[in-house]
Amino acid sequence: MNSVFKFIFIIFSPLIAFILLEILMFSFFHIKHYIKGMRVKKGGSNYKKPSVLKRLLLQFPERLSLDIYARDPYEFREYGLHMFCGEQGSGKTTAMVHLLNMISAKYPQSKVRTNMDYIDQVAPIAHWKDLVENDNGIYGQVEVLDEIQTWFSSNQSKDFPAEMITEISQQRKQRKMLVGSAQVFSRIAKPIREQTTFVYLPLTIFGCLTIVRVSKPQYWNDEKQVFTRYIKTYFFVHTDEIRNAFDTYKKIEKYKNEGFKEEKTIVINQ
Repeated sequence: MNSVFKFIFIIFSPLIAFILLEILMFSFFHIKHYIKGMRVKKGGSNYKKPSVLKRLLLQFPERLSLDIYARDPYEFREYGLHMFCGEQGSGKTTAMVHLLNMISAKYPQSKVRTNMDYIDQVAPIAHWKDLVENDNGIYGQVEVLDEIQTWFSSNQSKDFPAEMITEISQQRKQRKMLVGSAQVFSRIAKPIREQTTFVYLPLTIFGCLTIVRVSKPQYWNDEKQVFTRYIKTYFFVHTDEIRNAFDTYKKIEKYKNEGFKEEKTIVINQ
């Protein structure tokens, strides 16, 4: 054992001696300069990091209280891309209108714009650029595209407009909620599917009761074309308010030029 320690000492002794010499020389010059009147210069910064206790016990509760008092009750707090999927007659548009009615009641100063003649919409959506070129400040707005695959199909994913990517990814900052419907989730353009927050799968029975299962894109099995897991389920009864809020038979016109290739400077190839 002694031989091992002796070997280690022999190996590291030059390094130890060098470090000690460096410390000695630094101390010599530092004291020499101090005696000559040199002093360490102090910066002009007044920053002092608050302690953990100060941040938790003083700053946090005070900030929380101030935020509660300053909060605007009509400030829009919804976000995400909400997609309603189901075959014809499943009640996806009705379920979508049920959600819109709840949002409008909860946020009376919000605005709704759709392509389906929703009764409370402030303006129609005639072009995908209508989704980009407006906002409603902190009071928010909901943008709705019924039968979204007629505008953004999976066949057009490679020509998906870059402005829409930005719009979808920043909708929370812009106080926007995007809502769409499609018969089959996989038929929607890939950039939209990847940004979807929740997928709603309605089933209507007796023509007046709709049961909605809610899932997320990561639970989609592309091979089997089904969702493998659901995060919640709810139901609602069709009311006159819901049925009179939209035109069931309104024709959804597809964007007249197939694809988006005319926007050459903003196309994303995937």
